[in-house]
Amino acid sequence: VLFGSDYPHPEGLRLPREGIRPSADTTREAALLKEEDIQLVARARTGDERAFRALLEKYERAVFTICLRMARNRDEATDLAQESFIKVFASLDRYNPEYAFSSWLFKITSNLCIDHLRKRRITTLAMDEPIESEKGEFTRQYVAPDPTPDETFSRNEKMQKLDAGIAALPEHYRI
Repeated sequence: VLFGSDYPHPEGLRLPREGIRPSADTTREAALLKEEDIQLVARARTGDERAFRALLEKYERAVFTICLRMARNRDEATDLAQESFIKVFASLDRYNPEYAFSSWLFKITSNLCIDHLRKRRITTLAMDEPIESEKGEFTRQYVAPDPTPDETFSRNEKMQKLDAGIAALPEHYRI
């Protein structure tokens, strides 16, 4: 299990304010992080489990946050984050080091979540298809919204009696 139920609740992502440009230090840090990721991926491709673990620990919170924001369900987010890392680790040979590993990881994660949300939608069933169960097939029976012929006859009969009763009243009582 990659994520436990005691995994901390992700805090909101803080985006920089407009107009703020990254400093030279920030740019150097990003380059160092990218190089570190490239080295970890290269080691992970050779089967180095510590490199796998390092990548997992480095990005698990961010991946979980993406999954939670998209799925809006903690259990589903945990499952999706696990699936995301499994998918990423199984396809490390397709990672292009020209791009940031995090971008590639987050794209795979968001695509996995989108696929999950598509599958989660309510499935529609044809009204005329039979229902299969352990006891065999059953055809659906729907109650028509229109009254049955007996109900229509009974209603008409009541209306005739009501009309006859109103007609028998003195004229000043009929309104």
